[in-house]
Amino acid sequence: MDPLHDELTALHRAAADDPTLREPLQRVEAGLQQARLAAETARRTRGAFLANMSHELRTPLNAILGFSQLLRQDRKLAPEQLTHVEIIHRSGEQLLTLINDVVELSRQDVDESRAGANFDLLQLVDDLEDMLYLRAERRGLRLRVVRDPGLPRHCRADGPKLRQLFLLLLGNAIKFARPGELGLHLTCELDAHDPRRATLRCQLRLPGLERADLEAFVRSTGGPRDAGPSLAQELAGALGGEIEVGAGELRIDLPVAIVAPADLPDPARERPIVGLAPGQPSYRILVAEDRWQSRQLLVHMLARVGFDVREASNGAEALEIWQHWRPHLIWMDMRMPEVTGLEATLRIKRSPGGKETVVIALTASAFEEDPATARAAGCDDFVRKPIRMPEVFAKLREHLGVVYRHEDTTTTAATPSLTDTTLAGLPRPWLGALHSACVQADLDEILGLVAQIRSDAPDTAAALDELARSFNFEHITSLTRSALAGGPA
Repeated sequence: MDPLHDELTALHRAAADDPTLREPLQRVEAGLQQARLAAETARRTRGAFLANMSHELRTPLNAILGFSQLLRQDRKLAPEQLTHVEIIHRSGEQLLTLINDVVELSRQDVDESRAGANFDLLQLVDDLEDMLYLRAERRGLRLRVVRDPGLPRHCRADGPKLRQLFLLLLGNAIKFARPGELGLHLTCELDAHDPRRATLRCQLRLPGLERADLEAFVRSTGGPRDAGPSLAQELAGALGGEIEVGAGELRIDLPVAIVAPADLPDPARERPIVGLAPGQPSYRILVAEDRWQSRQLLVHMLARVGFDVREASNGAEALEIWQHWRPHLIWMDMRMPEVTGLEATLRIKRSPGGKETVVIALTASAFEEDPATARAAGCDDFVRKPIRMPEVFAKLREHLGVVYRHEDTTTTAATPSLTDTTLAGLPRPWLGALHSACVQADLDEILGLVAQIRSDAPDTAAALDELARSFNFEHITSLTRSALAGGPA
């Protein structure tokens, strides 16, 4: 029940019996209406601000992530250079995730169905460890994340809120815990009646804080001495759980749904595209984008596999090129000077032959209103920035029927015997330490850990040594993550 609604109902009843209360009641209702209008204005202002900020932040990320995608497929780069590119790409992905989380958590009109989205729990935990371990070290803390063997990789829950909760608790713990080991232990208990449902158990161990400190820590958002409202408890409650205080630790039980890997599309596993299959027409593709770096990204991405590509820096240029070149498909940015992408699309689709050209809208906005607006203007599809190579090529296949040539990956790797099953037989504390060292790209630590198993598992040690010295940390973390999860990657 709404307390304010109950109060107004009671006042209306009282005013019915006492005419002198009617005028004050009207003033109260007028004030409430004015407050509602002010709140609605503030909501719209906030929405416009977030839309603009999202666009401005995602646009440079489009170039960072896009060109790092291209560099990841460059076979001429040395292993160390590829590792640096991988770090840049992963850091950009983390920043994009944080930007998306801020937008999602700031919207009051967010679609509640998003609370059931699939997310990669193990990747979320890896990203947290990657983002926070240096901050912890500066405070004299060793961040240790322990993943139980039964921890599922893919879950269905509110991923942004879960990430925000972990970031809030771990970030504040780093500020206020005493030097020592800051531990996050994650386990999963399957529902006895429904194996698709489970409880995610999170234990956060904070060295040097007594129970009273921990209770104050939970009540606050800034630390044990801050008596502000508990955003952490609000987030935990929104996720269906509650933060409990134990002896030197915090515990949270959260309900999640388990998603089987077979139920998830995995475009990243598709072999890299190296060209167009023979026997196809020469596909004409126009890239209309006012930002030079974003335009060059798409032009380079498409031209390198064999598309005939032209570019336009605004809607007017796009219209002129379309009239005399008639591209099969246009990648159309929605925000361009002079003639916008929306206006250019409307003119093209209303022109003779315009409906034969596929127009895919591009935007850096994170809001759901944009696809409807783009389709109303005549766009055939919609892609958000930062663009992903697999998504770009999939859209071209979907709308034009393009057939690609893929990289031949039948040659075996230098370490064919090294699998997640091989690593699963090694001690779990050692696997966790190796995983953390690879996430941090700490070669000395990795080689030291490999040396510890050389006498007991010489073949595995040799394979790991070769991968580490080639700076292929991503491959090792893929194996350790799967071994720690108790299943194939």
